[in-house]
Amino acid sequence: MDLDFLRLLVIKGNSLDACATQGCLADAAGMHIELVHANRLFEGLAQLADGRFDCVLVDLDLPDSSGLEAIARVRQGNPRVPIVALTGLNQQDGLEAVKAGADDYLSKDDREPKLLMRTIRYAIERAGHRHADQQCREAEARYRALLDAVTTYTYSVQFHNGEPTSTQHSVGCLAATGYGHEEYAADPYLWFRMIHPDDRALVQQYVAGIVAGGKAPPIEHRVFHKNGSVRWIRNTIIQRRDAEGVLVGSDGLVEDVSQRKEAELALREREAHLLAAEAIQARLWPKVPPTLPGFDIAGALYPANHSAGCQSALRPSQESANQSRPSSRRSSTYRLPSGCSAEGGL
Repeated sequence: MDLDFLRLLVIKGNSLDACATQGCLADAAGMHIELVHANRLFEGLAQLADGRFDCVLVDLDLPDSSGLEAIARVRQGNPRVPIVALTGLNQQDGLEAVKAGADDYLSKDDREPKLLMRTIRYAIERAGHRHADQQCREAEARYRALLDAVTTYTYSVQFHNGEPTSTQHSVGCLAATGYGHEEYAADPYLWFRMIHPDDRALVQQYVAGIVAGGKAPPIEHRVFHKNGSVRWIRNTIIQRRDAEGVLVGSDGLVEDVSQRKEAELALREREAHLLAAEAIQARLWPKVPPTLPGFDIAGALYPANHSAGCQSALRPSQESANQSRPSSRRSSTYRLPSGCSAEGGL
């Protein structure tokens, strides 16, 4: 901000006081100031919405607003603009105005040019600090949101005589396990105690193989989150050994694979249900089509109790195909196709 040129908005009901304020500002040496005056709060808010101002001077006793309401409405209209509250002789009013959102305050009767300019400069500086702090808080909130979305983190372990002595975890461990990196640093064996009891033997065997010099393919096992829930993780380890081949440390990448594991479990359950249904169907389905009594009419055999829904599936037997086709109706034997009931249903 160029403090050699200031554009100020004065919201003050008394025009004479506003002129006096403008006169005080005009006496400020080496400073070019553009002043815009508004008699009412609504006029000042309209000016604030239409233009850019380096600072706003607000009277706490306006015709259409009184007290701290004016400060709150100006701050609502522009959260970043510096505000100087113009108060009476009561210093408490100024302190309350600062609590309500003003960056500084000044008595309306104090028109000494240097004091007025110093107050405006301080208000601008405070507003700048306030805005910077707000940006930091917003950036921190975004950073925390990103951390909450990250389910992968890295870690390093130091070994001595085959035993882990210290661990260092990246900040992503908080979202994945619920424990912060400082908690892992304070407790070198926290990583082991959080392993599900049914998986501890597997992990112990895995670590023993690494210490003995074996390969370290990724391992998947369950851990307890700090909130008590069970998570599946995939642990990929890179070993660090000294010149003699002794394990002195390892670096790892931990991924939360709980969703994939849950999907795999659901798929296995569906496959098991499907196999069970197929086994039941195989036991109940007939091996050969049933043989039912029927009639031979013009060379075609029909079951005794057939329906239209099954007529298209009827076929003459091999025996009747080799015989002549008399026009008389006689009793015969009919073999019902597989999948068709005697009542005509499939």
